Amino acid sequence: MSLCFRHFVSLVVFALAFAGALFAPHPAVVAAEHGLTAPTCEGSLRQVSSTGQLNQALRDVRFGVLVPGSVVRLAATTFKLATDGEPLSLNNIAGTSEDCPITLEGAGSGALLNGNRYPDNEQFGHRLRVALVAGAKSLIETQTEILKLRSTGMPEEAPINCLKIERASWIVIQNINIAGCWPTAVYLRDAKYITVRNSTITGSTYAVIAHGDSHHLLIEGNRWTQDASGDVWAKIPWGVSHHGSKAHLNGALFGGYNIKGSVVIRGNLIRHAYNGIRIKSDCAGRALCDTNMNVEISDNTFEFIRDNSVEPEGRAINWWVRHNRMRDVHAPFSFDGVKGGPHYVFGNVGWFTEMPERECDDQVWADDREPHGTPTAHRECRMHRTGKTFKLGNAQEKPLHIFHNSWLVRSPLIGGGRSGPLKAWNNAIEFCEGEDHGIICRAPGYFLETLGKNKFSWMGRIKAKPTDHNIRYNVSNRPVFPASSKKPAFPVAGMWAQTIGFKDSRKGDFRLRGDSAARNSGCTIRRDGAGMLSCIDPPDRLKPDVGAFQGNGLFQGPAFHHADGAAGPDVAYVERPRVVDVAFNRADPARFAITMSVPVTLQSAVETVTLWTQDNTAPIAAMCSVNKAQPAALACVLPSDKVDESAVSAIDLPRTITRRDGQCAPLTLWASSDKRLRFAN
Repeated sequence: MSLCFRHFVSLVVFALAFAGALFAPHPAVVAAEHGLTAPTCEGSLRQVSSTGQLNQALRDVRFGVLVPGSVVRLAATTFKLATDGEPLSLNNIAGTSEDCPITLEGAGSGALLNGNRYPDNEQFGHRLRVALVAGAKSLIETQTEILKLRSTGMPEEAPINCLKIERASWIVIQNINIAGCWPTAVYLRDAKYITVRNSTITGSTYAVIAHGDSHHLLIEGNRWTQDASGDVWAKIPWGVSHHGSKAHLNGALFGGYNIKGSVVIRGNLIRHAYNGIRIKSDCAGRALCDTNMNVEISDNTFEFIRDNSVEPEGRAINWWVRHNRMRDVHAPFSFDGVKGGPHYVFGNVGWFTEMPERECDDQVWADDREPHGTPTAHRECRMHRTGKTFKLGNAQEKPLHIFHNSWLVRSPLIGGGRSGPLKAWNNAIEFCEGEDHGIICRAPGYFLETLGKNKFSWMGRIKAKPTDHNIRYNVSNRPVFPASSKKPAFPVAGMWAQTIGFKDSRKGDFRLRGDSAARNSGCTIRRDGAGMLSCIDPPDRLKPDVGAFQGNGLFQGPAFHHADGAAGPDVAYVERPRVVDVAFNRADPARFAITMSVPVTLQSAVETVTLWTQDNTAPIAAMCSVNKAQPAALACVLPSDKVDESAVSAIDLPRTITRRDGQCAPLTLWASSDKRLRFAN
């Protein structure tokens, strides 16, 4: 019996074991229409209306009274935790699959989990001292030291009092308001297939943080405001929040330290915070470093971010950053000190409406101190206000691809030092001129070439070759672009346009007007089998628009493709095939493609995928097979071309899709890119 066939048999056994759930008309989907989740498999519903009942429900989960498939539902009331108490824990438990998770959800918008712990709370300081390295005495020093514990810059387990998920898998946290949880709202260690969704989180150094052997983490549709006062953007000097008395703000919506990867962060609103996403990998002393891999950051909105929206640190592999909106972000992308690659940044837009620290008063911070007693460096209100769009200073072995983005900027596009292979194509960059939003613009450079450690250098401390860099088909309104940006043997090709032709970039509308010089002026982006991209010169009639938009829609770009570890999928973790794209062929309506994160195989040469439409007519059976040229995709053919893509309400997939290599891992709908997807009965 082959490995894949044995796996198929196990799937059949699983289906029979939970026949009651699987052959019902998708209860979880039906319930979701009303904002609530129905229990699945043998699970049950536990409704709680007090902190005591909530703790008891979680104990019942740990001891198996509430089995996989169960839902713990919080009433629309406040669940107040003890400031110096133990966290709510989901430890040593597991749902069994996306069919049978453990779900913790709010019953309505009034469900509030209140940790009752804040940076100026004495119990918070006492709790931190438990895990404190020697030497800190004051509360301010305590807070700062704990955030620097083990040089990770990320809180460890000891100070957590809100929600801790450890050695657990297939857990869903959704529709809950969370406040007063400093330094962390949701703490993960050795956690797998965890979802934090549609929650409103206020405060916290890190809203969600992960350590240890953690992978497959979905952070989706949340609203995080770190500093409700807005002071982190408007009043506090950069240095004070980076490493001074307000260092408890130096966090992110999601942070991770030496985690495996497969992190999906999408559809979140992140406002008035120091950072957006920050994941660090420390590879010191390790020959192979299969951490910080396969990160997808898409469709998020970042507003008033004092440092970086996206910040990989150490070694990072295969990050995809696409379709994000960034308003008033000091330095959207920081690849400073990063090794690894490749990375893909496309379809993003960014603009400004004001400068940070507009209400900053030097006198307020005159006596601010670092943990060691010396005055906080760079505390002055005039420092760290300019920023740059990309901060480099990396030694990546594989390229950083930056393509089809649109920006209105008041700062240099690229700064920070040196760069590994840099590929930048089809970007539309509008530099502000004169007085814009009340800000005096000083015609910043395309590259930051002033004196100082943040200047951009082609060569830097790595031996970059001219062929490592490729910067073409970009459009800018900087008067001397691209001539002033060229260096010997490092050509920068592009086009100057007096006006880019955005519809209204001052309000974040980066669609192109009909008279824009950026229309039909780009190159075609092509991906090879190894995942590397190239910029192909197309005929004039086939040239795409330059910038993030093609017509009224964002440039879609290539579909995400998972990267295995250096020693293969057994070492880091096995990626189950996950749907990353469903694309209907507009030229041939009878065809569509379903793309997975890894190459797949089918039990038979052809399998059936069923489409359901909104008018409740009979289902339509499409015949699908693995695309020979793209083994991660299913090529599907409909019996006719009468299906309207917009009318498709559900897509039923067979459970016989497995990973192509010897792993034979089954398809998962966890973090599916298309909400219409579900498994066939």
